[in-house]
Amino acid sequence: MTNRLLYIGKASHLSKRIENSHLKRARTSTLRRTIASLLNMNFIPVSRKKGLTQEDEEIITDWLKNNTYFKISETSTVAEAEKAEEELIRQYQPPFNKNGCRDHL
Repeated sequence: MTNRLLYIGKASHLSKRIENSHLKRARTSTLRRTIASLLNMNFIPVSRKKGLTQEDEEIITDWLKNNTYFKISETSTVAEAEKAEEELIRQYQPPFNKNGCRDHL
């Protein structure tokens, strides 16, 4: 199986973002919301954002844990991180980023 870059993101504490967002709940993760949309899962109101049922959250978490890995690269400044993110998205056009997803559906 070929590895494919699916998503590029930035955060001030990326390892915490992966653990607390991408591997837990859709309402705080573009990656999880994209996967849910591609799987035609139904969003439900959660606080001021939309989330998923616990069952759907578990389906996405299991899939991410069994089929993906995360790579973290550090930068010195926020501006450097934003520039790197823009360049990597432009170069790799990952399908799960908001701007890349519409090109693959």
